[in-house]
Amino acid sequence: MEMVQPLLEKGYTLYLDNWYTSPILYLNLMKNDTNVIGTVRKKRKNMPKKLAAMAFKKGEVHTLFSRSLLALRWRDKKDVDMLSTKHSNASMKETGKKRRRKDGSEESVSKPACVIDYNRGMGGVDKQDQQLACFPVMRKFMKEYKIFFLHVRHCFV
Repeated sequence: MEMVQPLLEKGYTLYLDNWYTSPILYLNLMKNDTNVIGTVRKKRKNMPKKLAAMAFKKGEVHTLFSRSLLALRWRDKKDVDMLSTKHSNASMKETGKKRRRKDGSEESVSKPACVIDYNRGMGGVDKQDQQLACFPVMRKFMKEYKIFFLHVRHCFV
């Protein structure tokens, strides 16, 4: 709440990943006239257990709505759990992309509106994190660099 203090009560929409998302935080931000959309971990404290227990087929969406907070689970390649104070339902929207079926025909791809808004709002931050996870070289380099720096510093002291 301290980090977003300058943004409160101005009607902004925040986009959060699952590290920061919780129903209580969303309700507090909503009280301060700030909408929030984000992914959430299914076992996060105060998340509806009913939603976590449901099984899905690809393309299915299930939602729960309470106190202006939408909890959504959508099955794409894997389960996607979302929370939103900006959306009131799981309306599906066309993405403009086509998916080829096994029989060779094409079908249009549709996603829930909150997933589309989240992907647009995050601006590639999740994609960057995903790509960096595949290259642990930078972390290894930084660790070795710090060790090298400490040795050089001791030589000049």
